[in-house]
Amino acid sequence: MPSSTQWQTLNGATAPSDDSSFTITAPTDTDIWRRSDTDDVFTAPILYRTLPSQKFKSLTVTIFAPWKTQYDQGGLILAFPNPSNPTPPENTKGLKWLKAGIEFFSNACVLGVVGTDRYSDWSISPMKAEFHQKATFRVVREGEGLWVYAKQEGGEGELGPVWVGVYAAKPKKDEGIGGEENGEKGLEVTFSDLELEVEE
Repeated sequence: MPSSTQWQTLNGATAPSDDSSFTITAPTDTDIWRRSDTDDVFTAPILYRTLPSQKFKSLTVTIFAPWKTQYDQGGLILAFPNPSNPTPPENTKGLKWLKAGIEFFSNACVLGVVGTDRYSDWSISPMKAEFHQKATFRVVREGEGLWVYAKQEGGEGELGPVWVGVYAAKPKKDEGIGGEENGEKGLEVTFSDLELEVEE
């Protein structure tokens, strides 16, 4: 992982040290999702770097968490801010973005990819039950397109900037009686072996 001074944080994420493993804690009621112009949520804690999109080649990370509540999630994110004002948080509404990671859905972990332009389009794939808590994701730029790869355990013109990083979210409280032990503490998602490859 590159020096922590190169990474920025958003929505309460904490910059890691130079260690190969770090954690982002997602409080309850955080998400990255867009149903419409008026239902546009970008509140999940994020660790990211801003770089010219034509320099981005790939982003890979292995994620693990004790997923247990509907929509618990964590993974990679690429967001495309307005080139004239790429600095958050003022510029998160209306972002185009892609996220890929593990999400807890209908009492099971799934591999999920969400692409968002005007609204979010969610695709999921089941995970093997014996390896349901951990997976490695890789987003690769090929020309003007992006390919997303997931593995369980066992145009090149002048484009605007792209945020590339990782995120964690917890849209709902744990079921049961309220309190810190039931969702107020947040979901701790552990990331390891984060690698960013860029054009020189």
